[in-house]
Amino acid sequence: MVVLHLTDDDTAEALLDEVIGSKIGERWIELESKLCKLITPYRQRHPITYNYYFTETIQNMRHR
Repeated sequence: MVVLHLTDDDTAEALLDEVIGSKIGERWIELESKLCKLITPYRQRHPITYNYYFTETIQNMRHR
């Protein structure tokens, strides 16, 4: 919105496509890479809960 407000339509389109769009794409790739690093430990382990009621309910359902 700032670019559109400060420039004419042609300049805004060029800036958004060539400069801002490519930077957003680069940041998106960096973000995905960082996210994969952050969630890797959680994807390799089995989930665990310390909620006794939840555990008991699951066990009862399995027995049925």
